[in-house]
Amino acid sequence: MNTATQKTVFGTVAPQFIVSDPLATAEFYRDVLGFEITDKFLDPPVHCIVTRGHSQVFLGKADESLGVSNRTLKPEGIDAYFRVRGLAALAEEIAEQGGEIVEGPVTRDYDVRELVVQDCNGFVLVFGEDV
Repeated sequence: MNTATQKTVFGTVAPQFIVSDPLATAEFYRDVLGFEITDKFLDPPVHCIVTRGHSQVFLGKADESLGVSNRTLKPEGIDAYFRVRGLAALAEEIAEQGGEIVEGPVTRDYDVRELVVQDCNGFVLVFGEDV
């Protein structure tokens, strides 16, 4: 079989955030953002996976001795972008759970309605729905 003629197909992508407490962060994603904790590694966990629909976020434990995390490497911008349907319901759900909505929902010039949320570690998550 000629691999040059095979078509590449992408599946989902899962961002990995480096955090000081993966379990506490996973619980935030569960309790505030409606994700499910689907995996935990070691006890206490050094890595957790949260899942909602086809989206996953990997949460790894920061090596505190290095004094480096995603936040110190990248202090601004978007950390993860999620394509969703039912954005208004998601915004209501997050607000009811006490989540920090930074902006939105707002319709952008590029015909996408977006909700910008900050998680418990300062990561900026954007949820976008085509108009």
